[in-house]
Amino acid sequence: LRCKKACSWNRVDLDFLAVKLQVRQVLAFVRAHRVAQMIFKQDFATEVLTVAEETVLDESNAQIKLAEASLEKLDRSDIHVVVSHFACHILLNKSVHFVEQLAKQNLIPETEASAMLVELDEYIEHLLECEKISHEDVMSPSQQSSILQQMAASSVFSETFEEVENDLSVPLIT
Repeated sequence: LRCKKACSWNRVDLDFLAVKLQVRQVLAFVRAHRVAQMIFKQDFATEVLTVAEETVLDESNAQIKLAEASLEKLDRSDIHVVVSHFACHILLNKSVHFVEQLAKQNLIPETEASAMLVELDEYIEHLLECEKISHEDVMSPSQQSSILQQMAASSVFSETFEEVENDLSVPLIT
């Protein structure tokens, strides 16, 4: 997904870099807690939770709420940009892996796979550039939503959208 206008390298904002790092830390923290809760419930907790087990889960949920609350100090649009870039990065990397698997299993010709991988690599490169700069005249939220909904309908990507959305209370598709 490319910007309508070419991006310019005139601004690398250190404040935004701090926002990016904080949002990604919160995403990782929340994801780690949710995965740990799931494993705890499946492998260690009893069928009916004991008081101690409920306490462990309550403390984990409290930590998640504190982490998410730390984002309230940040500009919501900055959070949306960081989460969107992060989701795009995940989807592009999954796409590369998917095309590589198709080629490995001889389900698509090698020349077609190579062309797809070159295009995906260009998208990844563009995304990395976009993460470093400010944008003007980017796609509208409705355009973004339409494209994301089309991609989410694909079984290849639907799990990733759900994972990212579940890990942070910021919807990707509005």
